Amino acid sequence: MPIKLHLVFRDRVGIVADLSRRIADRMFNIVSMEVDRVNDLAHVYVEVENREGHASPEDLMRSLADIPGLSSSRP
Repeated sequence: MPIKLHLVFRDRVGIVADLSRRIADRMFNIVSMEVDRVNDLAHVYVEVENREGHASPEDLMRSLADIPGLSSSRP
């Protein structure tokens, strides 16, 4: 089942790379991703799914929580 997330970061180089790496490390597949820049913030809308069932959505959210510049996250 796909999981949709809305993450807000202070805009910087490497956000998509950091986010993609963390998602892949937890064995989730990125179904779609969109980044909207508003002033100095990057709003990232990402939809992921875990076909292999190795990690829970909660585990994924914990792994994303310490990405530099993350100011808010919600499903």
